Order: sequence, then structure tokens, then C-alpha cells
Amino acid sequence: MSRLSMSANHVYWLADPHGKKHRVPSVSALKKTLFAFDNPRWVLGQAADAITGDWDRIHDLAPVARRDAALDVAWTHSRAAMEHGRAIHACAEQLWTGEPVDVPADYAPHVQAVADHFHHTGAQVVTAEQMGYSDAGEYGQCAYAGTIDLVIKQPGRGVGIVDLKTWMPGSSGQPRQAEWLFQLAAYRQLQHWSHPDDDQPAPDIKWVGVWHVGPDGLREYVATPAELRKAEDLVDAARALKDLPHPTMKEQP
Repeated sequence: MSRLSMSANHVYWLADPHGKKHRVPSVSALKKTLFAFDNPRWVLGQAADAITGDWDRIHDLAPVARRDAALDVAWTHSRAAMEHGRAIHACAEQLWTGEPVDVPADYAPHVQAVADHFHHTGAQVVTAEQMGYSDAGEYGQCAYAGTIDLVIKQPGRGVGIVDLKTWMPGSSGQPRQAEWLFQLAAYRQLQHWSHPDDDQPAPDIKWVGVWHVGPDGLREYVATPAELRKAEDLVDAARALKDLPHPTMKEQP
């Protein structure tokens, strides 16, 4: 039986040797330790776009209503982007696990791009939606867990981890390589992969990359060995920071 379990909203629980479950941070939570300002900056950008793109309606509003209208557009776009990504992930997962796929028209270009990339590269699926975890490290790194989108074997590269990222029509689709690399390095450092019957040591992962899928096709980003080593050091730092107790420093008279 696996030591790892997951409840709603991707909350991970890891059992200790006595069977008691402890909540452990996700890869996303670790990422926020070092990239905490990225999402607010993106939301502010969406608010700015809302103001400039819908100025004819917004400029006649009172200041408070104008602010609320801009933020409402930003958060609405954010929620739509998340739902868009989840839907494409679900279709892609059916595709790479061999299930019949009924793709809505809005997502057909994205899913077709994934299918074409599989065909052109000769990739073979090793596993998908693979949960894994690492125990606490000897130098204060916290335990953590995550779910890998896709593990594939590709001719000339070997076994690698792929994370699927999406963008919507009308958005910039700008890559966020630093954040992506951290996430991939954290997945690669998972020590154990969870299985229903028993946990297994994670296999030797030769490479990591992102498939950035949009309405105009798929762009692939693959980390160099040097980039991956630096990112793994950042993961260790984030794990140590995540486990620090709250500061107890007191103001001196």
C-alpha cells in the first residue's frame, strides 16, 4: 500500500512508519516559496489589459466601481485560463493513455498538436499522472509530493518527464522558463513513485521538458544538464525555507 494519498484540491498526505498521515507541501507550494510574485504580477497585467481594452465602458464609472470592474475582468480571465488548461489536460491524458477522445472544437488544435508531436518524435508513454514523494532530507529539507503530467521514452533521449502547459487565444503565451524549470527539477527529485500496491523507487530520469501548447501548435522546451543542476539546488533551498519555523526575533530596547 502506498504511503502517499491525496485529498481534494491536490492536498498531499504522507504516512510515517507508524501509519500516521502528515500533510506535506506540493511542488506548487514549494514553487510559490521562490516565485511568490509571479502570479500577482500576471493578474495586474490582466487588470491593465482590462482597463485599456474596455476603457469606453470603464472610464464613466466611479473610481471604486472602475477598480472592481478591472479586477473582475482579470480574475474572470484567470479562472477561464485554468479551466481551459484543465480541459486540454484531460483530453491529452485520454490521448496518451489510449482512451477514445471526444475533443470539443475549441480544444481540437491543442490536442492535435500533442498527437502530431507524439507521431513525429516517436515518443512512447511510460506513465501519466504519476504521483510521487520525497522524504525529509538530512539537512532540513521538508518532505514534499507532486503529480507528474507525463513520463515518456523518446528515441535518442531515453526516459524523460514532460509537463504540459497551455495558453488561450488572446493571451501572450509567453514562456515562463525559470518557473517551469523549478517545477520539473522538483518532479525529477521525487524519490518514490506511488503505486496502489506498493511504492517504488523513482527511475533514472534522463531529461525534463515542457510542451507549451497553444492554438498555433506545440513548442518544446528542454532543460540542459547545467540548468537542471542549478534548479535542483533551488528546490533544496525551497524545501529548507518551507520547513523553517516562524521567526521569533524580538525588537530590542
